[in-house]
Amino acid sequence: MMLDWEPKMLQYFLLFLAVFSLSACGGGGGSHRAASSGVSVLEKYNDNVALVRIKGTTLETEYVGVIDTEAAEEVLAGSITGLDITYSSYSGEWFEISRTGVMSSGRSITFDTTGVDLNASGSEYVSRSFVNTNQGGGYIVTGSNLGNLPAGAVSYEGYTEIYDASGGREIGDVTLNVNFNNSKATITGVTDNLIYSSSDISVSSSSGQFSSNSAQIGQRFGANIKVPARIEGSFYGASGNGMGGIVTGGLNADLTTGYLGSFAGTR
Repeated sequence: MMLDWEPKMLQYFLLFLAVFSLSACGGGGGSHRAASSGVSVLEKYNDNVALVRIKGTTLETEYVGVIDTEAAEEVLAGSITGLDITYSSYSGEWFEISRTGVMSSGRSITFDTTGVDLNASGSEYVSRSFVNTNQGGGYIVTGSNLGNLPAGAVSYEGYTEIYDASGGREIGDVTLNVNFNNSKATITGVTDNLIYSSSDISVSSSSGQFSSNSAQIGQRFGANIKVPARIEGSFYGASGNGMGGIVTGGLNADLTTGYLGSFAGTR
């Protein structure tokens, strides 16, 4: 399924989510993993835009996303107000929510979220959001705090969305296969025309985060149409029943070429 999205919208990633609570569909609970407070820049694309992890005492959970680094500080400050639900729906354990809010600058911001409950009560969740302001849009992922990771071989399946700067964004399916005994994993995310994958994901048993610098992303069909990519993600929930993350590849300094994706799933 192809969704229209103008390429210019990738030029900025202003993802302010500090007050974006999903209490109606699971607000996060359980044990907390230790994490340093602040914004960790993992990869910079230009002077303003970076792949980051955000964790602070003002935040209920950790976030990973592609974001304007100045905006990341506003996330920590909890500066978004007036969030109103404009749409919501459930399909089994999966939910969709759209919300609008106001940034400290007075500009409006919209969150279109797809997520999944990790337990029957809905008190635990993982979600990925497309976030849009009048200056652009991007992706961010969060979920309930991790308690304990599973053991052995575990498979997660769920929802992914991939953006191609030259062609728009598509939705599809993602599968993450993890061996928690040796802290390794593989992933494949597929839409009608786009794909990302990695067979060399490292899993941190201490933080519950996973990453790969040897992934690929690009077109499903044809020769030499995939580019090197990076994946950053985390496991979520008291028993590690959820996972989610971000994938980026081939983004240039002005963000007019390359790919960006987000994903969330459950075991």
